Amino acid sequence: GYWEETRSPFASAGLNDATMPHELVNTGTNTFTFKQISYTDRESGDNDTNSHPSFVGEKITGGFFHNNRLGFLSKDNVSMSRAGESFNFYFKTAQTIIDSDPIDVSCSSIVPTKLHAVLPTAQGVILFSAKQQFILFSDSGVLTPGLSTIRAISNYEMDEDVQPVDVGTNLNFITN
Repeated sequence: GYWEETRSPFASAGLNDATMPHELVNTGTNTFTFKQISYTDRESGDNDTNSHPSFVGEKITGGFFHNNRLGFLSKDNVSMSRAGESFNFYFKTAQTIIDSDPIDVSCSSIVPTKLHAVLPTAQGVILFSAKQQFILFSDSGVLTPGLSTIRAISNYEMDEDVQPVDVGTNLNFITN
């Protein structure tokens, strides 16, 4: 015999594709298809050892792609997929955390924070809320579940209706 890790029979398979973000695919010249994405099911563990990403049950307020990971914002959380597996938000194993596993971190602030915009940069991922800006980064330069950190970088008010813009040497955003 042998031991094979699997998902608990009492845990859900994972994300509901119908309620998750969909994709718009360019299928030809001036032709697009809007379709549902097949997100990867949880393969191991249960709700304690391999829990749902923090955006489950919450409104997703932003999405981005950075360092071969798909990311979503919700409330004060940033959730990023497994490295190289854009539609997989679950750990490979419930036994340990590996560098390619999903990243799910929260902003820490004395001001109520609701993230609504994001700009990936070479230094890290810049996160925007109505009254504060943050950076998601790693001292090693590589984002991993164990090394990723979010730090506040400024306290400017920002209009939530206008997305920030990266203009090369500056990041511009509108304030009231």
